[in-house]
Amino acid sequence: MHRYTTIRISEDIYVLKGEDEDVVRTKDNPSYCGLSVNGIYFTNRSNKPYSLMMACMNLQDKYDLIMFIRDNLIANSGTVGDYLDMSMLPTWLGQGPAERI
Repeated sequence: MHRYTTIRISEDIYVLKGEDEDVVRTKDNPSYCGLSVNGIYFTNRSNKPYSLMMACMNLQDKYDLIMFIRDNLIANSGTVGDYLDMSMLPTWLGQGPAERI
């Protein structure tokens, strides 16, 4: 028995991804493979579709607005830049601080 991965979009569109290669099977019954997800997911208790992206949309809008205001204030303030914590720069970006920036 093989397990296939499918993506469901809305109620009637299915996109077949192909056969799963990494399926967990038991030693007692190696021909049986279970489902990767049991039942319908991303639904609330009343069985209505629930989107995590839609639930966090207002947070993303607020973040975008705050970043726009911050960038606009920096651009209009007459300064040449912003503060940068050098200790937070990853070392894999380069040898010296100038190369990392």
